[in-house]
Amino acid sequence: MVAASLACASVAYAGFYPTFDGGELRLLLGISTALLAPVVIHVAMNSPRRKFAVIRTLTLATALGAASTLVPATILLSNSHGGEVLGVVCTLGVLAGLPTGFAYAIPLAFLVYLTYPLVQAKTYDAADRVTMRAGTWTAAGGAFALVVSTWLMKSMTERSHDVLPPWVALATVAAGVVATVVGDVRLRRRAAWVARVRQGLEPEYRSRPVEARDPVDQLPCLSAGATVIEWRPGSGDGAYRSAAVGTALAVIED
Repeated sequence: MVAASLACASVAYAGFYPTFDGGELRLLLGISTALLAPVVIHVAMNSPRRKFAVIRTLTLATALGAASTLVPATILLSNSHGGEVLGVVCTLGVLAGLPTGFAYAIPLAFLVYLTYPLVQAKTYDAADRVTMRAGTWTAAGGAFALVVSTWLMKSMTERSHDVLPPWVALATVAAGVVATVVGDVRLRRRAAWVARVRQGLEPEYRSRPVEARDPVDQLPCLSAGATVIEWRPGSGDGAYRSAAVGTALAVIED
């Protein structure tokens, strides 16, 4: 949800929408997009199947895209023509907002498609893979925002509106890259430690099949499987006998 909020807000603030306002309301649209994008992802991830999650994303994001234009359209009209034709401008805002919302819905649906199975897996490995995929998606969104903001800088006449967007886009790219690297490092370190346990290189730990005495539902699930990592205190010290029965610490894949 953070990835969706950051990337969509960056793209909106860069000016990816019908800029009837000359870019003056980009901050408002960026904030509203940052608030609405996580709602779309949350609703989508609660779907029973991946295809329903994608459909919900496309439908809800398009609808919210239209809704998010009402306040900016009202502000524009109030500043220029008074309140007698608010309905007309709001209608135009909805007409412009629907295709804009759909344009945002497509990459959001792609993000949902990529991460839905991993989110449903509810394991530590899956969570890190979600971080990696969402980070890559965020970096791509930031790169797109940078392209949009560069184009906007050339088309706008007032420099006061075109200073921050490139930096916001670059910060979004950086955040995406950092998230991807962090997820990858965590995944690799965990896999390396589990491999050491399997090879017997961690004296106080061992892997074994799940037994009836193991509280599997209460254990951290590193990866889906029917194997646990067991801690046997003292087993790495030759001066003491290791515990006959250890303590299950986490579930791992077989």
